[in-house]
Amino acid sequence: MSWRKLLFLSWFLAVPGALWLARVVPLQERRGAALQQFEQAQTRKERDTQVIQERDQLAEDWLSFRPLAETELVNLGNDLNPILLQNRVLQLAKRLDCSLQLQEQGNRADGGPLSYQLSGSGRPLQVHDFLDYLERGDARGRIEAITVVYAAPDKSGLVEAFFNGVLIIAQVPAHKEAQPESDA
Repeated sequence: MSWRKLLFLSWFLAVPGALWLARVVPLQERRGAALQQFEQAQTRKERDTQVIQERDQLAEDWLSFRPLAETELVNLGNDLNPILLQNRVLQLAKRLDCSLQLQEQGNRADGGPLSYQLSGSGRPLQVHDFLDYLERGDARGRIEAITVVYAAPDKSGLVEAFFNGVLIIAQVPAHKEAQPESDA
C-alpha cells in the first residue's frame, strides 16, 4: 500500500472520529443535565403526591370529625347559656360550702361578652378550689379580675377568705353552615 492510500485512509478515519468525539462530549454534558432535571422532577412529583395524599387525608378526617364538631358547638352554646351557667356556678359554690352572690353587670361597652360581679366568702381551701374550678373547669366562665382577702382568725381559730371579682361568659360566634368546595 502506498503512502498516499495510507494517508487517505487515516484521514478518512481520523476526520469522522474527531467529529464524533467532538459531538459526544456535549451530549454527555446534556445527558448529565437532563438526568439532574429528571431527578428534580421525580422529587417534585413525590412531594406533590405526598401533599395531595395529606390533603385528601385531612379532608377525610374533617368529614369524620365534622359531626362531632357541630355537636360540640351546639353543646357549647348550651354550656354558655347565662342562666344555666349561673346555676352551675351557684351549685358549685354550695357544694364547696362557699357563700356566693352573682350580680349581672351586662354587656361591656364595646358589645363584648356578658359579665357578672362575683363576690363571696368561705374557708381558704374551699375558696381556692371554687376559683380554680371556675377558671379551669367545665363552668365555661372565665374570671377577668379577682381579689381575695383573708380575714384574721376568729376565736375558734378558723380563717375566712373573702373574694370579689368579675366573671365573664364568652360569646359563641354565629354558626354558619360551610359550603363544600367544588373541584373545578
